[in-house]
Amino acid sequence: MQPLSRTVPPGLHKYRGPNHVLVSRRHSLRSLHARVRKLWETGRWDEVHLHGLGAAISQAIVLAAALEESDATMSASASTSTELLVDRDAQGEGVARYNSAIHVCLRRRSEPRG
Repeated sequence: MQPLSRTVPPGLHKYRGPNHVLVSRRHSLRSLHARVRKLWETGRWDEVHLHGLGAAISQAIVLAAALEESDATMSASASTSTELLVDRDAQGEGVARYNSAIHVCLRRRSEPRG
């Protein structure tokens, strides 16, 4: 059996940008938390987006909850989706599969919560 190579999901480009953070199981929560805090504290954006795919969904949720709890000016809202992934074999033929994803938008509140 030939090994499969995984390719970047076709719609991933919409999740790229300076205020978008792709959450993966390879990064520690501490480093992801620090990255989001750094983006947030620059004041350049009123929104920071977290994206978790598959096994990283729970890590994205935990990160969003920790960030929202640590900052009274931050509000989180989430949405889910199903992303199309294509695994390519050695001959270049693709095998399509679907995976769940979560997208969390962290917004700046107009007034800190009490």
